[in-house]
Amino acid sequence: MKFEDKIKKIEEIVEKLENGEAALDESFDLYKKAMDLIKECDKELNEVKENVNKIVTESGEIKAFELDEDAK
Repeated sequence: MKFEDKIKKIEEIVEKLENGEAALDESFDLYKKAMDLIKECDKELNEVKENVNKIVTESGEIKAFELDEDAK
């Protein structure tokens, strides 16, 4: 499932839980599903963050991206 689809599913689950549309057992299952999706999204975001923080040098070497002290 794509990241965006996971976020949409989480939003749908939250809406159901907030509206009280589900029985207690179903609410628990929905909550667990939402938490699993949140963990998956967090993992994906961390992977993207790691990739964004890398830079490819002119020789094709990948190295960590570091900000200049003046740029901070």
